[in-house]
Amino acid sequence: RPTAAATGAEIESTVATLAVAEALLDSGRSIDLAGLDAAARNLCAAVLALDPAEARPMRGGLEELAWRVDRLRATLAPAWP
Repeated sequence: RPTAAATGAEIESTVATLAVAEALLDSGRSIDLAGLDAAARNLCAAVLALDPAEARPMRGGLEELAWRVDRLRATLAPAWP
């Protein structure tokens, strides 16, 4: 069973990774999002495995994560046919 500390750290790490990906895109570089789906699934499963009282404080981090994914999607959308 995942711990709240490990799950929170993983959320922060993923948010930071997405911020770097966005900065790379903004500078005209390409990015590789391989593994992002699996990471998102694992994070969701970890949060759901926590006691609700442990998971509740992670809401802000998860909202930022969703916001960053939406920004990446919007940035990448014009590049897709």
